[in-house]
Amino acid sequence: MDSDETTTSRWKKILIVAWPLILANSFWNLQLTIDRIFLGTLSTEALGAAMAVMGVFRTESYFNLVFSKGCWSVAFNSKI
Repeated sequence: MDSDETTTSRWKKILIVAWPLILANSFWNLQLTIDRIFLGTLSTEALGAAMAVMGVFRTESYFNLVFSKGCWSVAFNSKI
C-alpha cells in the first residue's frame, strides 16, 4: 500500500465523520449573516446592538469550546 493511499483513506474517514459538523457550522454562519442583513434593513441602532451582543456571545462560546475540549482530552486520556 502506497503512503498516499493511506493518507487519502485517512482523510476520507475524517470527512465521513466530520461532514455533519462542517455543514452545521456553515448554516450557523449563514444564519448570523441573514440576521445581520435583516437588522441592517431595520435600523443601524439594531444592527449595532446585535454586533455588540455577538462579541459577548462569541467570547462565551470560545470559553466553552476550550473548556469542553479540555474535559474531553482528560476523559480520553484517562482511558489509555
